[in-house]
Amino acid sequence: MRRPNWLWFLQVLAEFTHLVTDPRRFQRPLTLDEAVAKASFWWEAAEVRHVFATTESTKLFLDWMKRYRLGRKRILDTQLAATLWTAGVRRLLTSNPADFQVFGGFDLLSP
Repeated sequence: MRRPNWLWFLQVLAEFTHLVTDPRRFQRPLTLDEAVAKASFWWEAAEVRHVFATTESTKLFLDWMKRYRLGRKRILDTQLAATLWTAGVRRLLTSNPADFQVFGGFDLLSP
């Protein structure tokens, strides 16, 4: 059986670490050391393909911000979407599909 190929990049790991250590979101948040250990585990997993921002994704990010007249609260989601798009990703599993609908072209799946 083929193992899944997961995409991970710094922005997702940083957001994960930020969220799971927040006592306002979790009754028992992870410590920063625990969160970093989990993020490191996923980053180093054999199934992971690392994806990074590129010149092309940065241009697309800036274009989408202007084209869709997005505000400051959409900066990170737009950067993420542009990075994924230029890496060839068209299917996303997200708990916030509305964050990506504006860009079109993504097949958005909810957990």
